[in-house]
Amino acid sequence: MRKPLQDIGYKYVKAILQKDGEISIEDIKSMPFFNDDSEYNAVINSLKREYDVKIISKKTSSWPILEWEEVISLCH
Repeated sequence: MRKPLQDIGYKYVKAILQKDGEISIEDIKSMPFFNDDSEYNAVINSLKREYDVKIISKKTSSWPILEWEEVISLCH
């Protein structure tokens, strides 16, 4: 059974995804609603089931040090 705080977190993640069209996995991990890996992985799996999404790697910085992050993006 999911806790009320986790439900709020899931609704928050869905709202960001719907508004922006994407959300990074690191952003989901850093939210205070989820205590461990299994909780945010459950959120990611729920998003995959509920929406047509893809997980992509997105560049967040440029040369000389390239940084990438995984992003959940809505398929249009």
